Amino acid sequence: MGQLLGILERDLDIQEHDIDECQELPGLCQGGDCVNTFGSFQCECPPGYHLSEHTRICEDIDECYTLSGICGPGTCYNTLGNYTCVCPAEYLQVNGGNNCMDMRKSVCFRHYNGTCQNELAFNVTQKMCCCSYNIGQAWNRHCEACPTPTSRE
Repeated sequence: MGQLLGILERDLDIQEHDIDECQELPGLCQGGDCVNTFGSFQCECPPGYHLSEHTRICEDIDECYTLSGICGPGTCYNTLGNYTCVCPAEYLQVNGGNNCMDMRKSVCFRHYNGTCQNELAFNVTQKMCCCSYNIGQAWNRHCEACPTPTSRE
């Protein structure tokens, strides 16, 4: 009887029997789940981890490094399997701590053609001014044009 690539050959009768590497070799996928396949196996890591090709260990992904600017104006701190944002004053932590939303209020201008015109009588957030249907075209005392509708701003 011979053994080849995770398959046990039975003499000459050409019957193949799968070897469950996950059972035979405990700790094969450290930090993840070992999934047996016919003649082989796969390692599946939990979200926020990747499989090291060299060590076959599930290692933490540093989202702060790989996804530069992920917290916007906030400071990103890597955690095991995730990350968290620490937001500056007047920004609100959202999406389970994975982003910062601008809560600053300022003037909103109804029209913009290089200069701001028709100021609203009350201050609103940039999101309210620029993203609410037909409210404003520019925001803030510095007269910042609203971002295009398809941008992430």
